[in-house]
Amino acid sequence: MQLLIKHYNIGINKNLLYSKMERVGEIPFDSDRKLMTTIHRVRK
Repeated sequence: MQLLIKHYNIGINKNLLYSKMERVGEIPFDSDRKLMTTIHRVRK
């Protein structure tokens, strides 16, 4: 989320950002960790 906020503040479109960051993995929400994790491959 922080990455999205940072890019929004400097004028980068969320859809453009998502199109360059393919989601390749996901760790579901875990109440012990209190977070969910997504793993992305960044295309240049």
